[in-house]
Amino acid sequence: MAIERAKRNLILQRIGALLLIILSATGAWYLVRYETARSRDAQVLARILEIQNILTSYAVRHGVYPSMGQESRILGDPDTSCLSTDGFVRANSDSCRERSFGFFGHLPGTGGSQIATYTSLASDTVSACTDKNGCPSYKIEFIFETHSIASQGAHFVGPDGLIPPP
Repeated sequence: MAIERAKRNLILQRIGALLLIILSATGAWYLVRYETARSRDAQVLARILEIQNILTSYAVRHGVYPSMGQESRILGDPDTSCLSTDGFVRANSDSCRERSFGFFGHLPGTGGSQIATYTSLASDTVSACTDKNGCPSYKIEFIFETHSIASQGAHFVGPDGLIPPP
């Protein structure tokens, strides 16, 4: 009987140790995933500020922001990866090589990247601007994955900072 009790205690100790290891590994996995998402949010914020600086440089030179008409433009798309004096163009275009304000890439996000959309706005900062010569305002929509910088979900930013969601 003493041998069976010793074996039973050894088995219970090993099961307990295994459960502790599994619990610790699971907790570490979730913590790493959360910290990775926080890092992506910080990178998104930095990239959005960079995009705003590029748009401000364009507005200083032209007096208006680039117009998209009724459509929103996906920033980081191969067709819109550069902002030149001719507006959003391909990065390998002559216009981008000669007169570029900056380049856009995809924002980091779950699954590799997320999309940021640029919409030109009229002076009321609500309706879409259709003036081909440029617009007085814009908004960029992007997503935060965590609550570390701001609330999780979609956010809008314009020339004056954060815009409340519609």
